[in-house]
Amino acid sequence: MNNSKIYFLFSIGPVQEFIAAGRKTRDLFSGSLMLSYLSAKALEAVRKHANTNGYNAVAVFPSLNEEENYADSSVPNRFLFSITEYSVDKITNTAEAAENAIHYEFDKIVEHAKSKFATINERDKVWATYWDEQKNNFLEIYWAAMETNEDYSMIYNRLENLMGQRKALRNFNELNNGNNEKGQPGLKCSLIQNLSVVHPTKEKPNDFWRDVVDKYPHLIGDLTGKEPLSAIALAKRFFIDYLIKTNAVKDGSDKYPSTTTIAVSTFNKAIINNYPKISDDAKSNIKEFVKAVRALQEAKYGPRGKISITNMPFLVDKNTELKDYLKIEGDFLLEEMVKNEFKSNGHEIEGKIKSVNETAKQIIKEVKKISGKSISKYYAIIYF
Repeated sequence: MNNSKIYFLFSIGPVQEFIAAGRKTRDLFSGSLMLSYLSAKALEAVRKHANTNGYNAVAVFPSLNEEENYADSSVPNRFLFSITEYSVDKITNTAEAAENAIHYEFDKIVEHAKSKFATINERDKVWATYWDEQKNNFLEIYWAAMETNEDYSMIYNRLENLMGQRKALRNFNELNNGNNEKGQPGLKCSLIQNLSVVHPTKEKPNDFWRDVVDKYPHLIGDLTGKEPLSAIALAKRFFIDYLIKTNAVKDGSDKYPSTTTIAVSTFNKAIINNYPKISDDAKSNIKEFVKAVRALQEAKYGPRGKISITNMPFLVDKNTELKDYLKIEGDFLLEEMVKNEFKSNGHEIEGKIKSVNETAKQIIKEVKKISGKSISKYYAIIYF
């Protein structure tokens, strides 16, 4: 052991592929948050390993505050440590501590998503194998280390080159399908196209996902019959719910607004601002709209059907008279969205679709007359 430093660079991925895979705004947010969360667990594991084994490990990046507390920060998917009082021959032990922390936490995240389908037999071979194989082979973890007497600014590019060389050696693991055969053929995940959807042995993937909401009504609002998903996509979908269950974030954080809810939020703000001017008939229409939405969801999903709660607290919390209305997803104000989601399968549901659309039109007409605001199907994100 000498006075030189070991620079230890660590990264977790895949990044773009994982974050961009999403149909809901919640998916996009969860992908980024999950990588940050797992990276924080790895960073914590490195510091704990250093303390336990008597060497110094100082984070070069990300920058930590005075208490070296990063739990509430947005941690990047890569970090660099400067390590002293340690042998470079043992750096593999440091890397293993970080990797083990990631896999331990990722296992729990995926198992939480799997628990949403509790009625499926855990011993179902195809079901269990698809979950385990995808969970065990999805993450990409890379690291590089260099011992030197040079300053960090002098060696960082060389360290990055080492990391790049390692990443170029891609790992290809052919997944098992539960029948002692390689490969997971069949229907692919609607979010992560290189993964197959999970399904029980005795059910065809298309049939299982088409009927998933009917069989698991507690998942209404989280899943639809139109997006078959892999184990990893499901882990993303239920990640914030996992954080709530483990008290990592406060309850209610999973109610992330949909794209349509964001798009119609300016229209809803116009309702709030002009509510005193709205006629009694229009206020009655708003109440009828809420009832019509509830009736439609019950007709589609049964008595356990529920309104999808949005997370727009700046609109909901200060408007008690409109609280029930503002909790409804923006989809229900758009006629084509309602018709597409609730395709008629009989006279009863047809009437309920009509009731939702007619009351929505009356609300839109009244608000436009008073405020000049019309409903929008679109919004823009400025990305930089």
